[in-house]
Amino acid sequence: MMMAKFGRLVDLEALQTLSGNRVVEELKHDSRIKEVQHTHELKLWKVKLTEVKQELMAVSRQHTELVCILNCLLKEKKDLEDKLDTRQRKMGAQFRDQRCEEDERHRLQKVVASQAEEMETMRQEITMLSHKGGNVLPPTQSLPSPYCNDRLHPHHLSGGAPCSLLSNQRGLD
Repeated sequence: MMMAKFGRLVDLEALQTLSGNRVVEELKHDSRIKEVQHTHELKLWKVKLTEVKQELMAVSRQHTELVCILNCLLKEKKDLEDKLDTRQRKMGAQFRDQRCEEDERHRLQKVVASQAEEMETMRQEITMLSHKGGNVLPPTQSLPSPYCNDRLHPHHLSGGAPCSLLSNQRGLD
């Protein structure tokens, strides 16, 4: 130890460590400055991170809303497709019914035409028979339809005699 000018004791070791500490002090000072800079930069990154998280949440919310809308649209599409299928089936049945009706109408027109032809043939036959031998009157009993189809025959439908019996009676007249 040494005595300083005004009677104070000066510790030389402390002075020597102080000079060595100057480098350490400068490093500590630089370290504090960098720490402040890093702290400031960390705060900036935290703010940016918060902003990005908020943007992510907003985009996620929008995406969720769009997915819900898409889901609703897909449900509506399925409902509409089901309704369309049902209507198409109904229309198909309706067209089949119309076609059956048209087929039945066509068949009945053929029956009417053939009956008209037969009536005309019978009228001609009656006219011819009445001119040949004198006065021959037409039969009083109604004749069965020559269109002897058991399904279509009126006597069969009303519970009358079958065609074969009626045709035998016709021959007896």
